[in-house]
Amino acid sequence: MRSLKITGAARELADTVAVRTGNAGPGIVDFVLSPNGTFTYVAGGKESYQAVWVDRSGAMEPISAANDNLMDGVSLSEDGSQLVTSIGDENRTLHLWVHPAGAGPARRLTFEGLVNMRPRWRPGTSRISFLMGRGAAQVARLRLAEVEAGGQGEARDIPVNDSRGIGGHAWSPDGRWLLYRT
Repeated sequence: MRSLKITGAARELADTVAVRTGNAGPGIVDFVLSPNGTFTYVAGGKESYQAVWVDRSGAMEPISAANDNLMDGVSLSEDGSQLVTSIGDENRTLHLWVHPAGAGPARRLTFEGLVNMRPRWRPGTSRISFLMGRGAAQVARLRLAEVEAGGQGEARDIPVNDSRGIGGHAWSPDGRWLLYRT
């Protein structure tokens, strides 16, 4: 220990160490090394999520085949015909996708920036609000934006008159009031 040199033979772990993401960023692992040299870790593979439709009998059907991606947030349209998700790519860039309730391909809504996450259908409209960060400096101070669910036009800011970054948001059922977290 005092020499800070590795001694002994290398040993392969019986399972993969789980790597997860969180507010502190990617690459979080849960492990501990005891004073007597016992190594304990949380086993698992790559963190992934998959959105599924669940009927009243409990039967599940995947919404898309995109189950190896980081998924952050889902929101169902008012009529239940579509679901919007935020899915990460291999570069950990998050973009919004709209999935139809039945068969059919998903439609990508955002194409710019590093973060487009925590989408919410804006009640009584065809718009989806979400948290947006375009550059590395903006990721720490996410702002609120919206985009047409049909994909027409570019995302635009929703002014909230608050200089702090937004961490989450919700609309009142009538769409007249916005609650946001900083």
